[in-house]
Amino acid sequence: MVLKSQKNYGINLKGNSNTIQSNKITGNSIQKGYGIYIYKSKNNILKKNSITKHKYGLNILKQSQKNKIISNKIGKKLLWVNS
Repeated sequence: MVLKSQKNYGINLKGNSNTIQSNKITGNSIQKGYGIYIYKSKNNILKKNSITKHKYGLNILKQSQKNKIISNKIGKKLLWVNS
């Protein structure tokens, strides 16, 4: 799946036990926001995604636990964890 962000997130995840795999997530020309934004989410798998043109590739916020991040290609700032 190819996702092009128009706002602040390519994928905004708030849920448990999901798999997000093999997506191409491209931001807009301003390069703001997050490729994948995770909030209060547990036991998810993020695998083989390509994230470009975002200020932050991946943002994991408080109360997000036991998520697996595997073989993702993330441009710019790799990871922002805010707890």
